This record gives sequence, structure tokens and C-alpha cells, in this order.
Amino acid sequence: MQEPILIVTAVKNDPAGLQRTLQSLEPLNEAFFHVIIENGDACREIAERWRSTHSDSVKYIQASDTGVYSAFNFAIQMNAGPEFIYFLNAGDELLDEEGIIELVSGIEASNSNWGYANLIVCDVNKKWSNVYQITPFNKFLFGLGIKVIQQQATVYRIDALRKIGGFDESRKISADMLAHLRLLGIGKPVSLPKVVSRFYSGGLSTRSRKEHAKDWNQILKDEKIWYALPVRLFTPFVRLFWSRRLRKKGKDIYA
Repeated sequence: MQEPILIVTAVKNDPAGLQRTLQSLEPLNEAFFHVIIENGDACREIAERWRSTHSDSVKYIQASDTGVYSAFNFAIQMNAGPEFIYFLNAGDELLDEEGIIELVSGIEASNSNWGYANLIVCDVNKKWSNVYQITPFNKFLFGLGIKVIQQQATVYRIDALRKIGGFDESRKISADMLAHLRLLGIGKPVSLPKVVSRFYSGGLSTRSRKEHAKDWNQILKDEKIWYALPVRLFTPFVRLFWSRRLRKKGKDIYA
């Protein structure tokens, strides 16, 4: 029997984004239990309409949170029942629900705590799009805690997130980076080379890549991952070389 999967959607004043996310979940797979957490009530009508047509598997919660990771932590502490959790924020889209189920099966088979897959990263205005995919080089960097694993293509055991204390809200939008680094400390993830979702850059987060990099370097320092700091200086050059090799072979890569 398929283990139920809790999908959590955090939303803040984005009716169009929530509508896009809900459309990607329609029809809602019977393996999924969906929770919408909203700070405010701009999307109440849309969420309530969605809940009314999926009354057995959807909850709509208004919570006075302090940001997306505050909403995530709220969901982690809920006694909702499912063992696995997947975060799909308002505006993002699920492209392959069977891929998420397959990822959960892989986590169970390997007795792991989490797993990740490929995803598409694109501009909120759809001016550009890249596949953020699992390549040997990226897996190597993931394993070292140097490269970021995208939360929009990651499934977790809820107990594992509770074990590491959830998402550190003081890290703001970089909280998922730190959570993944701490999860690496309790076990390796499984990976699935399938695109499962589409993440829209410029949605909930409007911070620049430079700001993200600064946050990540600070996390590595605080966690005393000293080896990663000099490696990160050379990573862009190695990635450029690797990207060119893969493109010559006709493979896409998010560089």
C-alpha cells in the first residue's frame, strides 16, 4: 500500500500563483494529503473552493507565520498522519506526481530519510528556463554539502526534519540549505533522475544569487565545513568545463 504523502503549500498574497499550483495538482492523487497554509486571507476563496472539492484530503489553515519556513515548521509539527512531506509553494507546479511517489518508494527501499529529483527552474515571467538536474558532478557537490539541493524537488521523512529541528527561520530564505546540510549528517539521500516539478524564480524569494551565495558561505562557516569554502571558489570553473562537456553530448545541465 502506498504511504500517504503530505504536500504543503505556503502562500502569501498570491492568488494567481496558488491557482497555478492547484491546477498542477488536479486531479489530486489519492496518495496525497494537501495542506495550504496562508498568512492573511487573500487566497481564502480559492483555497476553500479547492478544499470543498477534495474534502477528505485537503486542509486550509490560516496561520500568523513570519515567513515561508515558519509555515513549513508549522506543518512539520502538525499531527497530520503521513510519514513523508513535500513542499510545493504557491506558484510552483508539480509536473510528475508518479515521480514523487517513486521517490518515496526509493526512500523506503533504501531506508533513507530523504530524496531529491530533477526540476525545472524558470523565470516567473517565463523568459528563461533551465533543467536543474542530477549529474555525476552535481551529485558529488551535493554529497559534500557544497551545492544546494532544491527543496521543490525533495521529499523528506517528517521525523527526520523534526530530528534536526526543522528549518532554522533565522537563516531566512537559506534555511533549506542548512536543513539539507544537517540531513546529510544523519544519512545520505536517494536521487531520482526525473523532472518532477517546476520552480519559478522570483516568486516567494526575490533575493539575488549573490545574496544566496553569501548566506551559504556563512552557513558553511557556522557549521565549520571548512573544506567546502576553498572548493566553492573553484566550483564555477569546474562546472563551466563540465557543462560544456555535457552539452557536447546533447545533455542539458543547470550551470
